[in-house]
Amino acid sequence: MHACAPASSSGSDDGSIVAAIESLDIDALREVAVAARLSHWAPSPDLSCNIIAPPVYGSFNLVYEARFSDGLSWALRIARTPWTELKARSMRLDIIGQQYITAYTSIPMPRIHAYDYSADNVLRRPYVVTDFVRGTRLVDVWNDASWWTGERSKERLLASVARHMVALAKLEFDTIGCLDRSEADGSHHVVPFPCAFDEEEESGIPNTLNFGPFESAHSYYLALVRERGRLAILRMLLATLPDDQFDGPPFHFGHPDFDSQNVLVAALTYPSWLTVDWDPAAYALYKEAPPYDSEADLHKYRQMYTNAVNAASGGRFTDIVRNSHVISSLFLAVNETYLCFHILVKVGTYVFGTKDLIFRVIDGIEISLWLALGSLDIAQVTESQADDDGESGDGFQSEDEAEGLEGEEDNDMGSNEGSEYRVVAEVEVSARRDGRDT
Repeated sequence: MHACAPASSSGSDDGSIVAAIESLDIDALREVAVAARLSHWAPSPDLSCNIIAPPVYGSFNLVYEARFSDGLSWALRIARTPWTELKARSMRLDIIGQQYITAYTSIPMPRIHAYDYSADNVLRRPYVVTDFVRGTRLVDVWNDASWWTGERSKERLLASVARHMVALAKLEFDTIGCLDRSEADGSHHVVPFPCAFDEEEESGIPNTLNFGPFESAHSYYLALVRERGRLAILRMLLATLPDDQFDGPPFHFGHPDFDSQNVLVAALTYPSWLTVDWDPAAYALYKEAPPYDSEADLHKYRQMYTNAVNAASGGRFTDIVRNSHVISSLFLAVNETYLCFHILVKVGTYVFGTKDLIFRVIDGIEISLWLALGSLDIAQVTESQADDDGESGDGFQSEDEAEGLEGEEDNDMGSNEGSEYRVVAEVEVSARRDGRDT
């Protein structure tokens, strides 16, 4: 929970940012900051506060610095996007999680001093008041050779974050979900995720899914694929790749966006975990702005991080971390439709050993009888179907035939667009599940 540098945005987004800034009254911001300070501290009677404007902003929030006359600074993080009940619940759970981590670990986090997750306040927007953290974002210095001098090294950074993650992993839970707190007695318990499917809310369709809690990692991953209706091969990979020994409890806290733009570097701490090469579409863009880390570099940094986790945890979490980037990439494929195809090719090549085979599997599974099987149907494969070599001409059968398709959105395997047979297959599956005769 820290101020980040202004993010690049489109013209329409710039307009919404300007509108959000113009809707806020500086005196009201000052009132919120001073009230939060007085509720926790005993400052001098003549304490004053200066709000530093304009704010910095990220994708969802504006962040103002509240600079007090006694030299202390706090941050006011204010929601800038349209607010909903779902977002309010998500914000509440986020605050509860941060307060829990602060209470039970020594991980350096900005303390929360005041908050309101409704718009029923003088700002007319939800807000959080926290410590103001000064630092340099990792994304701004990672490829700056002049930064890495003296005692500064990427190995030390990765060792630092490993220590924090090991400390975080000491907080254990029996199920997968979000941490909540009882208003009656203050006890904590795990509840369903509040916003598993953002696109449903944004499209105006109410989100009524009871997503979680889950008792195993497999059930969580497969529920993501099932509820989103994504590519069936994701179900296969997610059902087999996660190691069974890590399937059950205990479960631990995880950062929802653990990337370099969300990590501050100060006093040789706050590094990030780099796995961008397992997201081929993002890595292609990454390489367009040199200097960049090669795949060999990224592999080396992952080895550094694994070694650091091994040292910090006494070997307890080493095996969990070692190949977690493979599962993380599949998780990204589930959540980001436009990345799905590229990640499937990357992970599929790792699993099957060749791109040609993963192309054939993707092509075949989309029209498979397995997908069309209803809950009351008995599986059947006829002799003619078993002898079919799959060369129907409708799909791609090799890397050469697939060349040029990887970057096209209509070959994003999670979308509703694509070749005609896929649309037909989806209709047939839907009809069978509805009990209609296809």
